[in-house]
Amino acid sequence: MTNRVFIVEETNKDISDATRHGDVTIMFPSSEFRPSVWHYSMPRVIRLKLVDMSFDPDSDCIIALGPSPLLISAIAAALSVYKRVSVLYWNASSSTYVKREETI
Repeated sequence: MTNRVFIVEETNKDISDATRHGDVTIMFPSSEFRPSVWHYSMPRVIRLKLVDMSFDPDSDCIIALGPSPLLISAIAAALSVYKRVSVLYWNASSSTYVKREETI
């Protein structure tokens, strides 16, 4: 299976460096309905989305980009299901995305 970089929603930011870590996969395309990030169902919706999209914590990661509440919910959902998740963080010094594994 090809590595994937999950982004919570579409962006106009240049994320071309992130493709070194896998194919960009948008969790919530703008054409798709999703509840408000403040709605009580959102954590469940994200968990189901990760499972439906066959998120694999061994090869996939989530890029730290997008609305903070949605991003935090996505990372928390991945941790609740898989107990670990790799997150791509922007490193300003090297102008690259760096992968870091988070676990609980």
